[in-house]
Amino acid sequence: MRTVLHYLICIFFLSVVVFSSVAAYNSARLQEQNNIVLANADKLVAGLEVFKKNFGRYPTEVEFESREIMKEYFSEYPLPEFLGSVCTHNYMYSNPRASMYQLDLCLPGDLPPRVAGQIFKYTK
Repeated sequence: MRTVLHYLICIFFLSVVVFSSVAAYNSARLQEQNNIVLANADKLVAGLEVFKKNFGRYPTEVEFESREIMKEYFSEYPLPEFLGSVCTHNYMYSNPRASMYQLDLCLPGDLPPRVAGQIFKYTK
């Protein structure tokens, strides 16, 4: 009976270690994805400014969705997205007027004070 109890205790502690490791890995993965989304947002803003310099306006939504047009302004386009239960898109672009745009970002993980899936807007 004592041996069975030892096995059960070992199994319990191994389960705790495995669960903690998986949780830490997932947290680190989401943090890295957040960092990539934010870095790519900076690249988007820079590329949009070059587009405006060339054409005197920001791209329309149709132009923004066009890989052929936008690949001139970005080293990688479209940008990688980390989709899941909280984000249907990481980057959402709208162009209400030729002189401005709005870039909505959705982060796959928590980044205080923002929580995963919360949309935050960058308007220029």
